[in-house]
Amino acid sequence: MGLLNAGGYAHGVDVDGSPGTLHFVFGKRCFFGYVQSPSGEVWWFANPGRAKEPTRAELAAITADQWRAELLELFEGDAARAADLIRATSTQGRRERCFLRGQRVG
Repeated sequence: MGLLNAGGYAHGVDVDGSPGTLHFVFGKRCFFGYVQSPSGEVWWFANPGRAKEPTRAELAAITADQWRAELLELFEGDAARAADLIRATSTQGRRERCFLRGQRVG
């Protein structure tokens, strides 16, 4: 199994801990991490797994809204703040970058 990396920046979500404290969570189906910046923005990432390595074209074809839907499904039922942070992340006007084997693919 391989892992991908997706992430974003959430606004308006209160999280536990002080700014600069990293939080890592093993969800039932996906790994998640976040840190609150001094300005209150929350930077987060998730590592969804794939049984088969996607091609560059397959990764480039995934829209921000599709990533959001997949991640929300992966974290459904988990107690962590993952879903709240994902929902509070705007997908308008930006595309997050994805890295595979150290190379940017999207």
